[in-house]
Amino acid sequence: MIRVLLLAIAFLPLLGSACSVPVFRYGLEHWLPDAFEAVVFHRGKLTAEQVKAIEVLKNDQLNLGAKVVDLADEANAEWVEAWEALKAESLPWMVVRPNQRTGINWLRFSRALTVENAKLLVDSPARREFAKRLAA
Repeated sequence: MIRVLLLAIAFLPLLGSACSVPVFRYGLEHWLPDAFEAVVFHRGKLTAEQVKAIEVLKNDQLNLGAKVVDLADEANAEWVEAWEALKAESLPWMVVRPNQRTGINWLRFSRALTVENAKLLVDSPARREFAKRLAA
């Protein structure tokens, strides 16, 4: 009786089969990418070039939301402390961080707001290489 029980236990793993889909492939096909937030700090009126840079960031095909914060507006007083903590060189300035629902609050990108820097963020050589490798 014990032999039969031991044989049944030994062959039990053969009854089930593992999934043939690799976890990374399942993740690519079914999991939503983490959302990121670009915060643009400025004071006062933006130039046409700066508005164009913000439009580059507001690309619907990216997992990136854009928030524009005018530090001169008293309604944005809670953002002044975040701006001062950056110790950035000048205004306007953009930072990218994970969406706050993730609980992670570290910066991924911090540069002056220019069209070139916005384009670098949304379409960098590293991003293209990463996408190429993922697709392969």
